[in-house]
Amino acid sequence: MADILDAYERGDRENQQVRAQVSDFKGQTYFSIRAWYRTEEGEYKPAKNGINLPKDEYKEFRKLIDALDEELNYTGPDDEDE
Repeated sequence: MADILDAYERGDRENQQVRAQVSDFKGQTYFSIRAWYRTEEGEYKPAKNGINLPKDEYKEFRKLIDALDEELNYTGPDDEDE
C-alpha cells in the first residue's frame, strides 16, 4: 500500500487529484507523482498519466524540479503567481 504524502485537487478538471506517494514493491522503495480520478461511486483510481521512479533516482528528479522552479521564477509556497 502506498502512503499519500500530499495531494491537491486539479482546478481545471473536475473530480481529479494529483498525488505524491511513496510505496514499496519487491523490497524496493518508489516515489510517484500521479493523477487520480474519482469514479461515480466516489472512489479514487489511478489515471494513466504520472511517473513512478525508484528512490535512488530522487536526487536526479529533484534537479528537474529545481530547473522548473528557476525557469518559472518560482520562489516558494508564498509565490503569488500561482
